Amino acid sequence: RPRTDRLERMQAAPLWKRHLFWMTGMFRESQWQIAAANDMYNLCMQQAAKQIFFDTAAAGVDPERYYTRFQLKGLHCWLCHVRLRMEPRDACVHLFTDMMETLWEDAIKQMVKQEKLDLLQASKFLKELQEGWHGMCVALDQAILSEAPHEAVSTVLLRNVYATADGQVPQEHTSRSLWLSDYLLLQVEHMRALLSPEVLLGRISFKAPQPLCTERHKDASELAM
Repeated sequence: RPRTDRLERMQAAPLWKRHLFWMTGMFRESQWQIAAANDMYNLCMQQAAKQIFFDTAAAGVDPERYYTRFQLKGLHCWLCHVRLRMEPRDACVHLFTDMMETLWEDAIKQMVKQEKLDLLQASKFLKELQEGWHGMCVALDQAILSEAPHEAVSTVLLRNVYATADGQVPQEHTSRSLWLSDYLLLQVEHMRALLSPEVLLGRISFKAPQPLCTERHKDASELAM
């Protein structure tokens, strides 16, 4: 259940209860942002886990590789970052920071429990993930402002999501990266239209993507061959 919903219910409690909550700092701005961060993070993780991102007729991300699954999560956090930059910094500084702290904490746990890395290995890999995520975000920020954002974002994705461990990009990923590029740009536009009060409570949504690669994507893939 969303944490901000819980805070709202607490605000509607009888006066004597609200007084107790106020005394414990329950309704401080930072507490609202922390609750919103948890809710926004959960929505991002639910979205990033959808099967369409692993469908070879759509994004076609490798479901067996932890790095690519993590990058999908990171892409959805980047979408939130793009949207939150529209808000006053004070209104969302804890929100985004706490969301990313949760991402990093969960990554460590997953690498230890699911990938069977020891804590030292997981910590080393986490640093690489953090550096890779920041680099990808900077490149995406530049790409969405370019004259040809669909192609520019696709290029960033090919390097940061679809490339193999040795830096090679299989040809079949060209159309898939274009699909994912379209998806991200669709979400950027959609999230920009979300109302600020809802966004600051962590209540974001994602627009339904196109399920299959379009002819434009297929043509682009053939031209790249």
